Amino acid sequence: MSGGILEYNFREGYRSEYLAHYIFSSFGPAIPVAREDDFGLDLICNISKSDGKVQLVESSYGIQIKSIKTEFKFTKKEAIKWLFHLDFPLLFAEIDKTNLSIKIFSTWSLNWFLLRINSAEDSSWPSEISFVPSNSEDFGSPDPDTGVIPIGKPILDFSLDDLTDNIKREYFQNVLKEWIDLDKKITSPEKLA
Repeated sequence: MSGGILEYNFREGYRSEYLAHYIFSSFGPAIPVAREDDFGLDLICNISKSDGKVQLVESSYGIQIKSIKTEFKFTKKEAIKWLFHLDFPLLFAEIDKTNLSIKIFSTWSLNWFLLRINSAEDSSWPSEISFVPSNSEDFGSPDPDTGVIPIGKPILDFSLDDLTDNIKREYFQNVLKEWIDLDKKITSPEKLA
């Protein structure tokens, strides 16, 4: 980079992260990962619930954020090793800045992929993994040879305006918690034993 110049794609990506941070902070603490420490997560979040005048914090999860029509992909086999050892659920967020909206995807089918390749030598693992959304309710089967992991339809799809409605926001938070809790059951330390 030179003085007074900023790459457009990076700037747009940062704006998507700002918007996602605002959205996920409405469900509980959301901590942005510093850009220089970005290791595949953009936010580390928790769900919180009110109990009188305090918030009870629970259900940790990570978020990878992309702008609309950008692929969710991890390259290199080290990413697969990292995903094996990730101690909390991972969700993907697709931000549409034009419409101020978000689509949130579960990576539940990632668990199936990891279980399928667990017994294979890491030399046979794919060199990258791609997460592919679809219009189907069915997640489909991940392909351990190509590294293509279907993630189905978004578990949530809403606009920023929807967060001003407390009933909708509580509904979104409950859906997130259900998916996070389901994923935590699957990603217990014993899953790959």
